[in-house]
Amino acid sequence: MALNPITITELISKNRQLYLSYNISRLRELIRYLPPYKLKLFNTIPMMLHLNYPDFPGYVDSDICVQGIANFKGTGFYTQALIINQLNEADILPYMTESPLIVSLFHIGSAGTLTQSEKSDFDYWVIVDKKRIDEDKLTLLQDKLSRIEAYCYETYKQDVTFFVHDADHIRQNDFATVDVSSYGLAPRTVLKEEFYRTFIMVAGKMPYWAVLPSNLTDPEYNSYINYIATSPELASLTNDYIDLGNLYEIDVRECLGVILWQVYKARHDPVKSLVKASLIAHYYFYQNKDHPLLCNTIKLHFHEALLDNHRLDPYAMVFETIVTFYQGIMDQSGCDLIKDCIFLRLCGFPFVTLPKTDSPKGFLLKRYAREWQMKKAAVTRLVSYSTWPEVDKQAFEEKIFGKLSFLYELILRNQDEKLIGIDMSEFDLAILKNRTAAFLTKKPGKLTRCSTWLGKTKNQQIFLISDRGHEDTAGWYLYSGMNTIIKESATLLLKNPDALKVVGWIIANHLYSEDGENIVFESGDDCFVLKNATTWVKDVIHFMQEGDTGDESVFLESPSWKNLYILLKPEPSAGNALPSGMELLIKNSWGEYFSDTVDLSHIAIESEKCYKIAKVIWAYMEKSPSFALNYKLTGRLESDLKGMKKAIDDIIRNFISKEKNKSGETEDGNALGDQKAGMAEPKPYLDVI
Repeated sequence: MALNPITITELISKNRQLYLSYNISRLRELIRYLPPYKLKLFNTIPMMLHLNYPDFPGYVDSDICVQGIANFKGTGFYTQALIINQLNEADILPYMTESPLIVSLFHIGSAGTLTQSEKSDFDYWVIVDKKRIDEDKLTLLQDKLSRIEAYCYETYKQDVTFFVHDADHIRQNDFATVDVSSYGLAPRTVLKEEFYRTFIMVAGKMPYWAVLPSNLTDPEYNSYINYIATSPELASLTNDYIDLGNLYEIDVRECLGVILWQVYKARHDPVKSLVKASLIAHYYFYQNKDHPLLCNTIKLHFHEALLDNHRLDPYAMVFETIVTFYQGIMDQSGCDLIKDCIFLRLCGFPFVTLPKTDSPKGFLLKRYAREWQMKKAAVTRLVSYSTWPEVDKQAFEEKIFGKLSFLYELILRNQDEKLIGIDMSEFDLAILKNRTAAFLTKKPGKLTRCSTWLGKTKNQQIFLISDRGHEDTAGWYLYSGMNTIIKESATLLLKNPDALKVVGWIIANHLYSEDGENIVFESGDDCFVLKNATTWVKDVIHFMQEGDTGDESVFLESPSWKNLYILLKPEPSAGNALPSGMELLIKNSWGEYFSDTVDLSHIAIESEKCYKIAKVIWAYMEKSPSFALNYKLTGRLESDLKGMKKAIDDIIRNFISKEKNKSGETEDGNALGDQKAGMAEPKPYLDVI
């Protein structure tokens, strides 16, 4: 098409109406699943950004302008906010600005798609022109946004996140320059594709991408932009549109890192991660003119947008694409697994419930069940996911982790053949690999992870640790129940001979409440009363958290032992205070938890028991940098342990001294002086076994 002001004006005007119809259908889908109080919040959030009004959420006490969205006044969101918040326009006009800070406001992600659920976040991209914003303004804007985020959660229990991006940086596919913490290791073209595929226009200037022809190459897109920029007749377009750049293809150098990133993120939602990783694998192997990016395919069909039409839904298109991908590589197990994941995703995994049958989501599920020839028993089992035994949930997630690893290895092998590099710094790649390994790798003695469902419902769970289970065999049983706990109807999560391992599993999976009050004990041992046991659990939790800094640089080194908690088990004979064994809970610098036991029953002499205990501690300490292992011993009676603790400490001091002499280090007295060789300060500990 020959470019001239008239044809471009007509093209943009026509495509604008098509996009707005599509945008309305997306907004309607978003609103469909919102309860009234959250609908009020959604309609009000743009006004919170447009005003800096003392009586309105997000107010920042500053003379510097930190508010305003371009072209916002008079829009539907503006009018709705006035009505539902009973705002007098005359009262708020002084708190607006003629020079708005925000160029565009977009909603991104699952909200407004068929994967939206009650738990869906409100995620916004806040587009600014960094050339017009100094650091002070940017800092104040971030402060305002943080205040709004806090208000939304505190008042509505709604997670809202604002990602601030500079328009020039988005144009260059650079998403880490304004708000580094938002996406961390996020890629460039992959994120751009997800943005263009899922964004909903809320307020401000519309991207040129939405109103220019679909599937343009970068040179073709740039020819339009350059012509508009140099044509005086089209100068007014800059009042309504913004150039955020084109996207024609995914940079394949990003794909391996993205798959690895999804493996890491799978610890929070494995179903979602496999869906995203499968799409990336499709793009890696199949993107070409016959398989355009999904964002461009959606744009090509803006004219087909109808209310309640699921065929243009961003995620419905993803689902059909990834099923075809697994069929194309002849991976039947992958095809079956991704169908299960799609079904669960549409049902709100991990809080799985069937949608209304007459909703677009319900129609799509019925269509998939019919096309995939799903048996009634299979559908019933997926719908009942929340009631699956914990071991079944874990087994299902293991299959997902296995498939994610398969996709990573598939691209890795192919990438070696193509000699394509990876678009990630060595620093970021090393950290991401090791963080993923800490989460995913199985090691001897390492405590297993819980299911996503259990982790997401921990705030409603009560955990019962009992030495009287349904079975006759001795041991400790861990049960869970929603909001209350009745053992006969509770879910059995874990059984182990060692109480410390059971408590350690809870700690390793962060299932405890802040005060530890969601953990209760039931024991036939008269000394293991509820009050003492609860205090002991809190002590273990606090000790295992000591030294945590959140410094990700620890993942640049091999893991080292950090915290060691030792529970000395009493002799079975009455009146014998000497321990018959040791239960160990160990955490390394990567946050991995391990458990072990050591038998001491064959040692009769106290001094020899002390030496054996010290040797066990030393086996971990000597592998820690500068012997900086933090350890603690506790047992039945603190008075019985005092003499043993002193003897054990003396033996460890001797081990350290010998090791330093062997290496030629000068004894500076700090090893067991200020730090006491990592030993915790003695405190009165309660009888626990």
